[in-house]
Amino acid sequence: MSRADRMARQDALMSLQELAKPLYDATQAAQLLDEQLSEAADLLADHEEVPETITDELSAIQDELGEITSALAEARGNAGVAGAIQQSSTLPTEDQLWRVDAAWDAVPPLIERLNTLITNRVPDFNTSLDAEGIRPDPGVRLEVPRRRGG
Repeated sequence: MSRADRMARQDALMSLQELAKPLYDATQAAQLLDEQLSEAADLLADHEEVPETITDELSAIQDELGEITSALAEARGNAGVAGAIQQSSTLPTEDQLWRVDAAWDAVPPLIERLNTLITNRVPDFNTSLDAEGIRPDPGVRLEVPRRRGG
């Protein structure tokens, strides 16, 4: 393999390594957000006469998150080409380089969309839940034990 080919291979691998943590973090954040939205849906199911605007916003947020999650899975698949590149001692193929570029083209805008949900839409949604008195049950107040003679 020529020096130029080795450098191209190394550049592709380093590029994917740089993308790995943001892609992992985005996937984890999307999973956490999905859990929170599922909990909110359960809360809404337990309340009568929930304003339609709240249920519509929950559905819209869940749809957006679903699109982001699917696109993140596709980006992870494209970024997974790193294994094939590492196993070969040749120049990455055009298809492999395309997949590296596709992952990079997808991930930053997906993280921006996810950040919009995390920093704007979901907090606004939670505020609307709170305004309607729809909150998670924190549980029952516990009695604090007191030591005898103390």
